[in-house]
Amino acid sequence: MSKWKDILTALLGVTVALILWITILSREALIGTPITYRPLHALISFLKEIQRGRIGANFLGNIILFIPVGFLLPCVTEWKKLWKTVVAGIGFSLFIEIIQLITSRGCFDFDDVILNGLGCIIGYGIHRTARKLFTKGSLNTSGN
Repeated sequence: MSKWKDILTALLGVTVALILWITILSREALIGTPITYRPLHALISFLKEIQRGRIGANFLGNIILFIPVGFLLPCVTEWKKLWKTVVAGIGFSLFIEIIQLITSRGCFDFDDVILNGLGCIIGYGIHRTARKLFTKGSLNTSGN
């Protein structure tokens, strides 16, 4: 592995550990049913918050949390296709939601999976854009 790939792999490991800390390990067990049965309730709540002039931190947090995953996965794997990165991110998100359900350390919420997947898509888009810019930049500096 190259030095950069080693660094990015370590960064992905730190990112995964941080996500697990935020979503599971730092939480205490809830009392009651840790499942949200209303699909797309986060989106509806977010739109209501925007109408009130506020931004939903939970909504944006779920997206932002997975942007690094979408960015780093194609850097450290051979996965150059969007769908592979998104499937891996959604799989990780489902893992988290199932662990939250089993341990009652959070609430199983399918909206979180959707929003985390959106974060992966955004991160992948940033990765692709940066890759194109740096590839073009390195070609332009070659003196040709």
